[in-house]
Amino acid sequence: MKSIRFVPYTIEKSKRKAGVFIFYRNEMLKEYGPIRIQMTAFSKMMSEKWNALSENEKELWRQKHALSQYPAEQIPIENEYEEPAPIIIIQNPCQICGYLTTTFQWICNLCFLNYLNNLSAEYYQYYNL
Repeated sequence: MKSIRFVPYTIEKSKRKAGVFIFYRNEMLKEYGPIRIQMTAFSKMMSEKWNALSENEKELWRQKHALSQYPAEQIPIENEYEEPAPIIIIQNPCQICGYLTTTFQWICNLCFLNYLNNLSAEYYQYYNL
């Protein structure tokens, strides 16, 4: 026999988020301040204003509504400023003269050229050229 599984039943339903028009109406209610008309009359008046808005104005309200859905901490910021990594210059001393170089050579270019000159001079002396 199959076992019976009990599923918990909750009456609480997740509240549906308000649409763009409701957001618009609530913002207009804040703008007008305390009013002395019935909410149905106010909603009808806002409905007429909403229908009179151009598509560009409605798109602005859609964007405001989308931004209001999330707290500021949850909105991902794409162009967030990041400090550049510090530039680290490694200076290596030349093993012959002690001159600090920024390359990974163990001797600087001047000492290397001097070494080549001496080497070529010894070469010429050895072979009597």
